[in-house]
Amino acid sequence: MIIRQENTLIEDTPKTYLSASESAGTSVLRWKNNSGFSASWAIQLGETGEEKSEVLLLDTGVPVAASGTTTANSTFEHPADTPIYAIKYDQVVFERSITGTSGVAAPITDGTLTIQADNKYTQFDDTSGSVSYTYKTYYKNSVLNVTTSESDWIIPGGYSMYSLGKIKERTRGKLLNNTYISDDELTDWSNEWLEDMTNTAIDVNQDYVLGTTEVAYSGTAQEGTISAADFKQVRRAWHSSGNSTFMMIKQDFTDFTPHEEFNETRPFFYMKGDSIIGRNPHGSSGTISLTYYKLNAVLDSDSDELPVCMRGYSRSCVKWCLAQGYRKDKMITEAEKLEMQVEMDKERFKRELTPRHKSGPSYIKIVEGFPTEEEMFLE
Repeated sequence: MIIRQENTLIEDTPKTYLSASESAGTSVLRWKNNSGFSASWAIQLGETGEEKSEVLLLDTGVPVAASGTTTANSTFEHPADTPIYAIKYDQVVFERSITGTSGVAAPITDGTLTIQADNKYTQFDDTSGSVSYTYKTYYKNSVLNVTTSESDWIIPGGYSMYSLGKIKERTRGKLLNNTYISDDELTDWSNEWLEDMTNTAIDVNQDYVLGTTEVAYSGTAQEGTISAADFKQVRRAWHSSGNSTFMMIKQDFTDFTPHEEFNETRPFFYMKGDSIIGRNPHGSSGTISLTYYKLNAVLDSDSDELPVCMRGYSRSCVKWCLAQGYRKDKMITEAEKLEMQVEMDKERFKRELTPRHKSGPSYIKIVEGFPTEEEMFLE
């Protein structure tokens, strides 16, 4: 089972160049600038995927302006002006879960490899692996013993058609040159599209995205904080006290006076700020059970999938990502054409999501066929 981790550490990292040619077997690299380079950090000589690119570790001394000293000799010769990247980490650690994405990934024996900078990917052959296993990776500095966070799940069978990972792949596959677009940008653009489509779905069905939570009160506390991270607005509220539960009525914070009396069987709630909810009356302990509008879903992991109602429109998401890629590449006309297509796709989504019995056309159901002219003549 071949597992791959894309080598992306050179993106947005400090960079300099060799000030002179260096032969193979040297541990002193003469460079033009030491800004951003630190002791015991890993460096990459050459661009990712080039035949003689390699990763080395700086020694424990503070890098000086004219040169850096590495803990091991270089394997290849490098000409002047070869780029040098301060990538910090020199290893990839491969982890495995034998229970799929619901399990916990643990490092694989012999699964810690030096970054293979001469390829686009660092790859590991899990000879005891299975298609039912899932994997994660993280980068590690072997000297400082510091690591990055874990990657998203790597699924040997590939991502589903409607997953974030597949949307990224589909977008990159339509570009002749996709190296100028990062994974983070594709994730952001996909979530822009998802946000727009979610709001469109809410236009059709106001109860499209709902969540539930509870706010408990003790004593005579009048206000509490809604702690749900995805809370947006209250849809409905019920107040429970003892064995009784009553639907609450919405009121504004300025609709009552401090000495106004309220009935326990006809409670009210009001909102203050973004997430503070108050109740009237508030003379006893109780719990408010809320149904609320949720913030829009976000695609975070590559295995995350589009909501069910949007899966038939995933091509529209790819178009939006392509359009933003074209904008980044200054291809404004092509970007605008695709964005117009996405708007048309969105209107189609809205039309097809709308219940036909509410706003669609109605037709008379013909139970018996109309007679032909010949049958009418015979009559």
